Amino acid sequence: MSAPSETTITTPTTPAHRIFVGNLTENVESSTLETAFAEFGKVLSVRIIKKKFKSNTFGFVDMEDLETANKAVAAINGREFDGKQVNVEIAREKSTESKPKRTSTRKTRTPKPTSTTTGENATTESTEASPTLNGNTTTKRRNARRNTKDVKAATTTTNTDATTNTAAASTAAAPATKTSKPKRERRPAANTADRQQSTTTLFVRNIPYSFDDVKLLETFKDCSPKSAHVIVNKHTNRSKGFGFVEFDDVANQQKGLTLNKLSVESRELSVKIALVPEPRDATATTPDVTTTA
Repeated sequence: MSAPSETTITTPTTPAHRIFVGNLTENVESSTLETAFAEFGKVLSVRIIKKKFKSNTFGFVDMEDLETANKAVAAINGREFDGKQVNVEIAREKSTESKPKRTSTRKTRTPKPTSTTTGENATTESTEASPTLNGNTTTKRRNARRNTKDVKAATTTTNTDATTNTAAASTAAAPATKTSKPKRERRPAANTADRQQSTTTLFVRNIPYSFDDVKLLETFKDCSPKSAHVIVNKHTNRSKGFGFVEFDDVANQQKGLTLNKLSVESRELSVKIALVPEPRDATATTPDVTTTA
């Protein structure tokens, strides 16, 4: 028996009353075609399709039935529209053919037989294996490449960690060197051997920082002070917290000593006799106060 022939199934997708109108110009409008075809029957729809190139303009006209469509084709085919003869015919049907399914043509790989020879008799043993498709082989190769990349990445990471650890160990092993600042030399203590107690001046410490010469003089007003001077910073002009009070005689100076430990603005004054340099000769007068004890 002969094999059955393949059957082609054609399914019409275009109505029989649809008319194709070709070789149109870009100036032809749908209303022009509708007027021309309406002479032969009822026009259902008109559609003009314009392509990129002007010479490819065409259209479709749907008539009410096949009879009127044939009349219109016979009458209008070859008629001029906008100076060009048009090509009019019944639109062709689009067909879809059922094609047989495509069978796989993948090759199978068969392992080679292994032979064992003993003396004069040789026996061949074939190892049967299930056929392997190309898809599985491709998957295995892809997995092998992926594993190779993973191994390389792991090796690179290990080398990087080893380098980092080596650098850290070297840093830890290196002795830490500190840069010590040079020690600041202390100011030598004042030499009091060549000084003597003043008979008219008092040295006052722990003065409130808000005090000036006037306030310090007013504090000792009951002792008849001659003058008062608060020592200030030459850069900021702020009080250093100590000063001097000068009197006319020893009696008033001794009276001023009674203000020692006097509380002024929550601060306790410290009042002592000031030290002055010794005179250069016996006839010289006592110089002004320059330093304090």
